[in-house]
Amino acid sequence: MTSKVFIKLAMALIDKHNPKQALLNDSCIIKTKLGELYIKLDPTPKIKVYTVFMRFIEKDEFDMAYFDRSILYEGSFNRFSLKWNIHKRNPHHALNELEYRLKQIFA
Repeated sequence: MTSKVFIKLAMALIDKHNPKQALLNDSCIIKTKLGELYIKLDPTPKIKVYTVFMRFIEKDEFDMAYFDRSILYEGSFNRFSLKWNIHKRNPHHALNELEYRLKQIFA
């Protein structure tokens, strides 16, 4: 999958779960009940790594207790930097993980 296709599909997923959001070419900031979430897409098909950088922006606004109660994650969340990145070799796995996380955030 090309970078352009990956970005187009990922942005469509973001827009599906959070419409009316200003989407830039390969990044956006979305408002969630946990706080603002910055997302930047960085697919690199030549080395077969598809990355979705995700970070909650304001530590003071982030609701860690709600995150712990409501969001299921497998150890990839950094409690100190509030980063929640996705790194996959398969672009479909990266997109599936992004959709899974967006569903949890907006459930």
